[in-house]
Amino acid sequence: MSSRHLFVAVAAAAVVAVSLSAAPADAAQSAEDCVSVMSDAREAGMAMDVKNGCSRGLTCALTWTV
Repeated sequence: MSSRHLFVAVAAAAVVAVSLSAAPADAAQSAEDCVSVMSDAREAGMAMDVKNGCSRGLTCALTWTV
């Protein structure tokens, strides 16, 4: 097998692997669809309960001004 044929075979395999692992655009899940936030005012401040029902981990940041 020539190096050109090997390159074409490897490139084709990479394209197939990427196309199989990529999720369809219309199946994208928004955090609004799977995260719930509950807040509760307390004497010493506020308690927040965040539940992640998404299929992947998320990070978030909370800021506020008094």
